[in-house]
Amino acid sequence: MVVTNEAISMTSNVNAAVGPTGMALRVAQRQVDQVKNSMSEFFPHYMAYDMDLPKEYDWNMKFFFGLLKYTISWTNIVYKPPTLDIKDTELIFEQVYDHHVLKVNFPTLKSWKVTAHQNIDTIFPSKSEVGVQFKDFDIKFNCDFELTDKGFLKPVVMAADLKFGGTDFYSQDWFVEFLTFTSIKYVLIMV
Repeated sequence: MVVTNEAISMTSNVNAAVGPTGMALRVAQRQVDQVKNSMSEFFPHYMAYDMDLPKEYDWNMKFFFGLLKYTISWTNIVYKPPTLDIKDTELIFEQVYDHHVLKVNFPTLKSWKVTAHQNIDTIFPSKSEVGVQFKDFDIKFNCDFELTDKGFLKPVVMAADLKFGGTDFYSQDWFVEFLTFTSIKYVLIMV
């Protein structure tokens, strides 16, 4: 964890005509480390057991004004306990030009595996065991903060970088694996 100063203050005015009626936030390295230690114990348990993730899921798509229907259903979805790395998360406060910027490096998801039985009901039906393995998933972003007129702190993201590491999709049906992998790679390029 990296914080540029031992303690950082941020202030913002809600209404400049009224005076300095905004909010102040002070962050110290010790406090951030305590939050990271707590999240390291809480978050893996929450993802594995308390999120109430679905055991079955259906995805319906319609093309050509509903003439072609494409249905994918997943049953017997199994979520393996994730391996997380919260302690390497970095929060860096910097002043860039006239803005106070928060830079976040969030390399949390080291590995997580989800498996299911997939049924595709379309022109070429298919049934197979499928899975997705997240590995070395990393999120970085830079943001500034604005204070809304109702007093809420709103992050304004200036830049974001998603690294999917060794994330992979696999299926027993080679054709489904090829189509899914190609589609996911194309979507990631667009994102």
